[in-house]
Amino acid sequence: MSTRKILLSLTALIAAAGLAACKPEPGAGEKAGKAIDKAAETAVKKVEEAGKAVEKAAETAADKTGQAVDAAGKAASDAASAAGQKVDAAAKATTDAAQKTSQAVDEAKKAATEPAKK
Repeated sequence: MSTRKILLSLTALIAAAGLAACKPEPGAGEKAGKAIDKAAETAVKKVEEAGKAVEKAAETAADKTGQAVDAAGKAASDAASAAGQKVDAAAKATTDAAQKTSQAVDEAKKAATEPAKK
């Protein structure tokens, strides 16, 4: 084989290898696919962020509800305590009145059975 044919074959081989090693530029379909992938990733992130926001709002609402329930329970307990104190005071007043009435009845009986002093 002649030197010229060998050089030509070698040049063709090197050119073919160079072309095979080159990375082709992405086509329109590949570009569109990458854009869709990126949009999907962004959508997933936004959904995750929204989920976290909803979770935080639910926790805040639950905390506020718990605080309101605690406050209502304390108010009911305070009202029951105040009512109990009033009932105790009324019972004491009734007992005192009953004792006074009993004493007055005893005094009236005694006065009715004693001879009148002149």
